[in-house]
Parts: sequence; C-alpha cells; structure tokens
Amino acid sequence: GYCFVTHRRPTQHKALSPYNKTITMALPAQVATGTFLYLIMGAALLGLVFASRLTGRFSKDNADIANVVIVICTFSTWLFWLCAWMHQWHPLIKPIYGE
Repeated sequence: GYCFVTHRRPTQHKALSPYNKTITMALPAQVATGTFLYLIMGAALLGLVFASRLTGRFSKDNADIANVVIVICTFSTWLFWLCAWMHQWHPLIKPIYGE
C-alpha cells in the first residue's frame, strides 16, 4: 500500500510485528505505586475521621460529610496526578529546537 499523506510506503515497525511476542501491555510501576500511595493516604484520612467519631470530636453528621469529602478529594487529586503523569510519560507535542 501507499500512504497519500506521507507519500511513502508503510514500514513494518518491530513493536507492531505479530511475530514479536516480547512486548506486552502492562501497568507502569510508577502508576501502581502512586495509586497505592493515594489509597493509603485516603485510608489514613478515613481512619482519622473514624477515630474522631469514636472520641466524640465529630458528630455523626460531620463524620459522614468528612468521609464523603475525603473520598471525593482523594479520587480527584489521584486523577489529576494520573493525568499529569501520563501527559509527561508520552508527550504528544515534542519541542522543535532551532539550529
């Protein structure tokens, strides 16, 4: 076949070759580590709210609100971190250096 956009014949890329079985899709270790840390942070904050509820520092209504806020904030900050990490992992726009 011929590509009318690049005016070249397509080349077979090694990573896309059906005969190359060494390349696998996997979750990057940094994403797994960061996700684990966010889970630990969220669980620790929920534990603090639970302890505050047991000691009487928070009322039931305030503890319920705090639990919802912690879950939403933990998920939102994790999602923001994940998007920022993935944006820097394989950037779509690469700098063009002058001569």
